Amino acid sequence: MARVTGAIAELIAVHCGKCDIDFGMPRYFYETRKQDGVTWYCPVGHPRVFTGTSEIEKLREQLADARAATDAVDQQRRAAEARSQLLMNEQARLLTVPFSFTGVKT
Repeated sequence: MARVTGAIAELIAVHCGKCDIDFGMPRYFYETRKQDGVTWYCPVGHPRVFTGTSEIEKLREQLADARAATDAVDQQRRAAEARSQLLMNEQARLLTVPFSFTGVKT
């Protein structure tokens, strides 16, 4: 007779596309296989694997996209600051050029 240890596992309903049965899989096992992509087996013995992008991979892609966007904005900011500095230098140069009224008729 099996002995119950008091451990409770939350089960996720899963369907085997090969033999068409429904069964319960412990949540921790389900989430682990979704993340690592390792082959697992239905109760009848059919090898199964979760394909596609895992949640961790999706988050990594989102993070990479966010970093790329941040880098692009930072590069635009630096370019704008450089243009601003050039304009301020040109303005300062023009203000120091001596002004002459030569040739102006009154």
